[in-house]
Amino acid sequence: METEVVSSFFTKSYQNISERFLDLADELNLSLEQFQLPKKVEVVYNPTIYAREPFEMYVRKYCNTPKPILFFGMNPGPFGMSQTGVPFGEIESVRDWLGITGQVGKPPVEIRGREVLGFQCKKTEASGKKFWGLFKNLCTTPENFFRSSFVYNYLPQQWMTRSGSNLTPGECKKAEVEELYRICDPVFHKVLELYEVEIIVAIGKFCETRAKETIKKYSLTRPVKILYLQHPSPRVVNNNNWVEKTTEFLTDNDLLKFILSELGSFNMADFMKRALELASEALSAQEVPVGCVFVINSEIIAESRNIVNATHNPTRHAEINCIDSVIEHCKTNDIDYMSYFQNVSVYVTVEPCIMCAAALSNLRVKEVVYGCANDRFGGKTVLDISNFYEYNYNLVGNLMANEAMALLK
Repeated sequence: METEVVSSFFTKSYQNISERFLDLADELNLSLEQFQLPKKVEVVYNPTIYAREPFEMYVRKYCNTPKPILFFGMNPGPFGMSQTGVPFGEIESVRDWLGITGQVGKPPVEIRGREVLGFQCKKTEASGKKFWGLFKNLCTTPENFFRSSFVYNYLPQQWMTRSGSNLTPGECKKAEVEELYRICDPVFHKVLELYEVEIIVAIGKFCETRAKETIKKYSLTRPVKILYLQHPSPRVVNNNNWVEKTTEFLTDNDLLKFILSELGSFNMADFMKRALELASEALSAQEVPVGCVFVINSEIIAESRNIVNATHNPTRHAEINCIDSVIEHCKTNDIDYMSYFQNVSVYVTVEPCIMCAAALSNLRVKEVVYGCANDRFGGKTVLDISNFYEYNYNLVGNLMANEAMALLK
């Protein structure tokens, strides 16, 4: 099938990787045709077959070079990949952020209430919305994510009962899925080799187990590290703050440097460490321990801490002090400060309060990265100021949250 290739980082030297991956997908599907399904499985959807066009576009557009990081999922969800052919394929994320559309056909047997409507489906997959929403927030563009990473599902099939209840391999008897593992494990191994994967982020316990078993059974040309990440599904217990936990997970495991690698020496942790030093100074001066740095092109252009008590001025928050410093610099050097602020990344130890969040939104800063949430005055947590402004900056939380919280205690 001819599918348009649209990629700003597609290189001729790796053009055959996506084709080889599609061959592996076909190899897997042929083998699965011979697999005897578990007794409880009555209906199977395989979007890599009936949603082939968007599936191929995903592979050719974004999975065409070696990737050090593999985000490893289990199988399609009913309102995500089963509709779009893309892993964790929540429709708006796939269409509007990944820029993928295409014709979607029908599975051989379709269940009422689980109809395949493709991009016309009105239901939302919560897992995919969380997953791609997080990386849209962190990476801004898909290219930043896929430069180092991609997403692959172990099994391309969605399993269901006649009533439409979802079933997973992990819910079946071990004897019923042993043959499945013998089919899928070697293909997974070939995918790891093809993309020269160095880190597997296993999304859920099932994927963590399959990754460990595959590496144990098959030799790899390079060492591969396995990291466990909680699944974003709302069915998972204690999962309300998945985005915050995952941001912390990416930070703790030093993965942000990969998805933000186009920014060169950009190091989020280093900037937050400097903000924490300023917050510590504030604490020593008997101020509320909040520190902040403003960054452009990997360079700190302004920094400050809370000085409310020293100035007897309740507006002298760290962010406001940095804003004033930048405006003064722009006035002195005849620079349009509104244009200047659009390139500013803000690192602050505590989520900006409503006042500071509103000021940063008015100035149209590029992004705000904070340490711990502000559950008393937060401009997102308490009153979401994004509901009141046409422009909203990218907001990333939970970077070195424990360190920031420790200063507040």
